[in-house]
Amino acid sequence: MKVVMLAATNSTPKVRLFDTRKWGTLGKAVRLTGLVMRFVGKLKGKRVYPEGLSHDELTTAKLCLTRQEQGMVFGQELEALNSGKFVTGSPSFSN
Repeated sequence: MKVVMLAATNSTPKVRLFDTRKWGTLGKAVRLTGLVMRFVGKLKGKRVYPEGLSHDELTTAKLCLTRQEQGMVFGQELEALNSGKFVTGSPSFSN
C-alpha cells in the first residue's frame, strides 16, 4: 500500500502541489483545485456539500492557485517580506 501525504502550510511553496500547466484554461484548474479541496474537507468530515461547487469554493480555489504561483515566482521576495526584511534591487520586480 502506498501512502501519500499532502500538507498545507503558511510557508512559501517550493514545489507545485500539482502541475497547473496540464490544463488548458484557468477555469479547469480552478474547478479541479476546488474539487480536491472539497475532497479533503470530506475526509476531515467538515460538512455535507451540495452537488456543484459553490462560489466560495471556487474563490478559495482560485486564491490557492494564485498564492501557489506567486510563491513559485516571488518566493525569495515573499520570504524576505515575511521575515521583516526589505526587498531591494530584486530582478523579479524590474521591467
